[in-house]
Amino acid sequence: MLRLGSVILPPAHRDRRREEAAAVLMDVSGRRRFRYTVDTVVKVPVLAFEHRRRQRSVSRVRAAPFPTTWFDQEVTAYTEMLRQHVHPSLRAAGYARAASTWRRQSPRGDLAVVNLQRSRWEAGDRVTFYVNLAVLPAARWRYIREEWDRVPAAPQESHGLLRRRLDPADGAGWQLHDAASAEVCGRALGHRLDHVAVPELAALLDRDHLLGFIAGGAPGWWVTEPVDLARAYVIGDQGPGAALAALLDSFDRTAPVPRDQAKADWLRRNA
Repeated sequence: MLRLGSVILPPAHRDRRREEAAAVLMDVSGRRRFRYTVDTVVKVPVLAFEHRRRQRSVSRVRAAPFPTTWFDQEVTAYTEMLRQHVHPSLRAAGYARAASTWRRQSPRGDLAVVNLQRSRWEAGDRVTFYVNLAVLPAARWRYIREEWDRVPAAPQESHGLLRRRLDPADGAGWQLHDAASAEVCGRALGHRLDHVAVPELAALLDRDHLLGFIAGGAPGWWVTEPVDLARAYVIGDQGPGAALAALLDSFDRTAPVPRDQAKADWLRRNA
């Protein structure tokens, strides 16, 4: 439905809209997911009209002494920043690119994800974006594929067991408006990827380190499941054993809600 609904959007915006909408829908289920889907599709004509209105208004200034239109300039600068600064850094670290998401898989099947997400509320003359990081153990990804509805073929950042955003060193947010600002932004982002995100994610793909990191509170990260359940996901594909049983028994004693108890039961059945 999302694929059909996005057809009337300009080609440059279709993949982005589908990816953002899919990420939202993966976090809900049942009737709420149906309502969100209908709401998303209904809004597509409005978005398409807005994009075309914006492009028409830009076309009126083509005769002005600028090398390109403001809208084309910002989008081109952002695309070039990805090509020149983001992709080389992540490719060198073993990440494979698909659109605005990069993934690296460990020998055990655990995944590190880096995603660049453009803001829905960016101003007309600039691009504001976020850098999302995630870690997804193999057992967690298997659970999602088997138990969730309409799961995409490739894991998204929103599926992560651990998630966080990578901000600039000054905490001001990522933003650009032309080629010059994109070069400055790209260099800063490349440095943050090389010296912060890549080493952090590499460490978290080590299961022993990840277990201890979660047990220690995972500073700076959002752990999307209760601690014992999260740690059980880390070793959930290693077969039944004392370590997994101890984590799940400890989790049971916390009187979890039925939804979380079902996840623990799944881990017991599929270990």
